[in-house]
Amino acid sequence: MKKRTVPVLLGALALLGVLPLAQADPINPNDSGSVDVLINDPVLVEGNSARSIMLALPSAGELSIDFADLDFTAPLQTLEFGLSDTSSSVSGMINGDSMTIDFTKSTTCYLDIFAQAGRRTGYGLYSVYAFFQPQVTPVPLPASGFSMAGGLAVLLWAMRRRAQATVMRAVA
Repeated sequence: MKKRTVPVLLGALALLGVLPLAQADPINPNDSGSVDVLINDPVLVEGNSARSIMLALPSAGELSIDFADLDFTAPLQTLEFGLSDTSSSVSGMINGDSMTIDFTKSTTCYLDIFAQAGRRTGYGLYSVYAFFQPQVTPVPLPASGFSMAGGLAVLLWAMRRRAQATVMRAVA
């Protein structure tokens, strides 16, 4: 074996150890980076309103809910919402305009919305927009490093065997 071959192979192996693991592009059944719109509804309120909506989240990901008082005839007096799953409250009642929660697994949630129309007219209008963005994780390719190291080992073995064959022919 030539004296230059060993340092080159050692350098290649050292470079292999320093490089990060290869990863495939994210895989998402709903197209990578897309969001699932769960609710996009305007709701008319006459007096008091209570509404419960079931949200089925198919996987781990981020649920975002946005509310807007549309000031129809007058602003709403109150607009509150809460989110719960089958066993507990995910968030308490919120008197606000949005909420974002990360879920670590698929689940079914219930969005409870309570609104009270303005006193002047007794009517009001709000919109609710809920969307879910599935969590996307890159798929590691751990075998790529082993494949490259195995290929280098076979190359080294073939070069060594060739060098030994040359020595054996010279002796014979």
